[in-house]
Amino acid sequence: MEDFLERLRVRGGLFVIRTGDYFGFFHRTFQEYFAARHILNVIKGDKRTPNPRIETLANKARSSDDLWREAFLLAVAYQSGEDEHIARTILSTLLTAPQGASFASWAHDLLLAAECLLEAQPATIGAALERQIAEQLLQTYEQAQRQRKFDICGRIESAMQRWLLSLPKEAYRPTLLVVLTQAVCDAAQPARQQATLTLLTIIAQQLTTCPDLVFDTLIPPLLALAGLPAVGKHLPAPGLAATGNLTIADLSLTVLSFMDKRGPAGLLLPKIRQYFKDNAEQLRHLALYSLACGTLITPAVVPFSNENYQQYEDAIKKWMTLRDSYNRQRITASHIETCKNIHEQLLSCTEEVTYPATLYLLAMLQRAAQTPDQWQRIWQSYLLEQLNTGQYIAYQEAALLWTMLFPDAGQQKPLGECILKHYKGSSVPRQQYAQRFIAALSIDLRDLRNLRNLRNLRNLRNLRDLRNLRNLRNLRNLRDLILIRETAEQARISLPSQNSEQDANSMIILMGRLLHVQEEVNTTGVAIERETQEIVQKVCEVLAVTKVDEVRKAALDVLWYLPARTSNEINSIRQLAEGTTDQDVRNGCAYSLGFANPQTQDQDAKAVLVAAQQSSVETVRRAAEEALIRIGRE
Repeated sequence: MEDFLERLRVRGGLFVIRTGDYFGFFHRTFQEYFAARHILNVIKGDKRTPNPRIETLANKARSSDDLWREAFLLAVAYQSGEDEHIARTILSTLLTAPQGASFASWAHDLLLAAECLLEAQPATIGAALERQIAEQLLQTYEQAQRQRKFDICGRIESAMQRWLLSLPKEAYRPTLLVVLTQAVCDAAQPARQQATLTLLTIIAQQLTTCPDLVFDTLIPPLLALAGLPAVGKHLPAPGLAATGNLTIADLSLTVLSFMDKRGPAGLLLPKIRQYFKDNAEQLRHLALYSLACGTLITPAVVPFSNENYQQYEDAIKKWMTLRDSYNRQRITASHIETCKNIHEQLLSCTEEVTYPATLYLLAMLQRAAQTPDQWQRIWQSYLLEQLNTGQYIAYQEAALLWTMLFPDAGQQKPLGECILKHYKGSSVPRQQYAQRFIAALSIDLRDLRNLRNLRNLRNLRNLRDLRNLRNLRNLRNLRDLILIRETAEQARISLPSQNSEQDANSMIILMGRLLHVQEEVNTTGVAIERETQEIVQKVCEVLAVTKVDEVRKAALDVLWYLPARTSNEINSIRQLAEGTTDQDVRNGCAYSLGFANPQTQDQDAKAVLVAAQQSSVETVRRAAEEALIRIGRE
């Protein structure tokens, strides 16, 4: 036997000497395979019920060192093809959490069970156990988000992505899709609904190779929740009304948008190409309107494939050359023809269209078809109609389209007046839509400030899709019209209310107001300092009573962006930090101090910042030091 083992070790490379006379497998995979086979044989040989050998295997798999992870996976996968009952019993045992198990341990075991399901023979684990795993993944994801355990969130996202990608094309109502659809549609559990939509948002762009069944199942309820019309073969899910929860509506649209060419954006493309082929004159109108406003108005989205991207880039270069060579007051037929050709090239190489903006663009083109010389008036009238009568998504899209198409201050005044009228009005849905848009405007301003500080890019939090940042330059005039003292005052007075979503939006508006004050030149003085103090006082009042994470986070965000330009402003931030034991409040104050910008006309401002280095709060001392170092470099 010894000679045989030695020959295997030398010639076969299967064994190696570990210590003394003990041999081991050269590749750990062999050891894990035979360990799995051995323990399965032991399990089969033990006829007790419940089988203690299964509990032993589950306990080994639960270990955080994952020493038995691969052996456990191999055992379940092998047994699923031999004895489905044993495979299911092993997984059920693993999913029965031991008394006193931590959340992290539970998530570890659940994710291992999900991986076993993916490695097992198809349709052997059983619909009931599949449903249990899918539902518990969503439940755990919701809890991990609430506890900000983003490492667990990431692993669940990866597991869900793999599961969706592994679904067979011919499957009928796979259990996972049933569970996801129920969670997406269940308004009675808004936290679970929001968590599920967030998960789908994160993984949507990686699902392009999924079978059609995935998109056929998910698109209809998402269309219904967002209040959007049918697209291609997909109708909004019958019996499911547009949600009144604006966060759910936003997430539903985001998931649809992130499906890329497999979603509505790709499904609309053939229709748009055919429309302009059948209505070539309207493509000429689109070229004329692009020339008139100096902005290339196109439904085309930047393509992903290299070949299409090269064509797209070539078309954009042609547009830039054209834009720099003509006078808007003297647009010729040649200019229009050149621009029309650019539009055709873009439509031929794009892989999807902007969604749902293209729907509104098409409607505006049709309205102005008979009187193209009046296009601006007609388009603005249409967009105001959407603001005054449309559902939530139409409201947001109409406002964003206006800022892109009509960026001048004078052109944006009617938009600003309309939004403020709704914000101050008594119509509940319009008021909520306007509040939500103003909050989004505030978030854009926060993102813009963070982008300016690229040295601290790590501080970008919840930055939305970078493609949307192209609109930030068009929003300055609108911010001047909307983020005014009266808007912030209404938000402040409304706090706190019985609606946590509205309270969070009001807090975000207060943050936007403070950021806008800092964006403006020469906006310091007693009135601004008093307004800031009133906002801070309200934030502290809400933080003292709120138990809603969303509201608390929005309130803390206000403290992250307090103005720190004058001696009074810097002193107020220091006093706030030193007067509380709430570490989150202190961190927000420290962040604001870290970006202090003492004004030269306030001779005491820098001295007050220097004095802050002696604060009793460590984070304040460190922030003051960092700010002074930065100011010295500048």
